[in-house]
Amino acid sequence: MKLLVVIGSVREGRAGDAISRMVTNQLEESGASFNVADLKELDLPFLNQEIEPSDSDKKYDDARVQKWSNMVDEADAFIFVTPEYNHGPPASLKNALDWLYPEWENKPAAIVAYGGMGGVRAIEQLKLNMLTLKLFPVADVPIPGFKNYISDGVLENDRAEKNVLRSVEALANFKLR
Repeated sequence: MKLLVVIGSVREGRAGDAISRMVTNQLEESGASFNVADLKELDLPFLNQEIEPSDSDKKYDDARVQKWSNMVDEADAFIFVTPEYNHGPPASLKNALDWLYPEWENKPAAIVAYGGMGGVRAIEQLKLNMLTLKLFPVADVPIPGFKNYISDGVLENDRAEKNVLRSVEALANFKLR
């Protein structure tokens, strides 16, 4: 299984770097095969293409979007690392989801969230968006009080680490009926 870890925040000084390091450390320890897609580095434009993503045939005029499409298409499953801003996920992550359609279909995803109430409201909104894209949320890891667990640029939280590993197991065991 090829996992793609998606860092959803693009803010300067974001906690997503520390949390995604915890996630990738757990993936390395488990021996999982993964890549990281940092939306800040990808710098996707806001969805502005005339052709609907469902009709795009995975071809995009913007090189950044084509790179994003290829990364998502090659992945078997996803772990989204997302903050909660104003009771939902950041616009950067929603925009990244909206750019694509066939690349997401029938693949599982986990959500690692942080922010108010552990990011649970962002998780709930993302689940609705994912289901519309035929992307199946199979696990979530809310991290309440995340700021208390960041040390030397990495989130250190035994419970979150165990839940990330459980999420990887759920992703690996996902099967469509």
